[in-house]
Amino acid sequence: MKNVLTVTALLVGTIASASVFAADSQPYNVKVFNLDNEAVVHVTQNGQPVNNVPVEVSGAGNIQTYKTSDTGNVFVRNHSNVANSLKISIQEPNGQSYTTERFLASYQ
Repeated sequence: MKNVLTVTALLVGTIASASVFAADSQPYNVKVFNLDNEAVVHVTQNGQPVNNVPVEVSGAGNIQTYKTSDTGNVFVRNHSNVANSLKISIQEPNGQSYTTERFLASYQ
């Protein structure tokens, strides 16, 4: 009887840890909205905002990395007086990357 309980406990522990690992490897849902000189990057996973996700933004000769807030957002602004095309990249938990380009108007 003791062996049956031990095996049952091991199986339950294995199933629980597998489901936690599976949840972490789910892909992100990434939405990028832009209006005039700014873009909002919104990252969710299973319908919930994801914080501390590195968001790499490159353009106009610069590369900057931001991290999503508790609400899953990063705000990117073009402070230049010239319009710029920005490349926005996010590394997915499953190893894939999400990349998009957005055209942001000039600051003025």
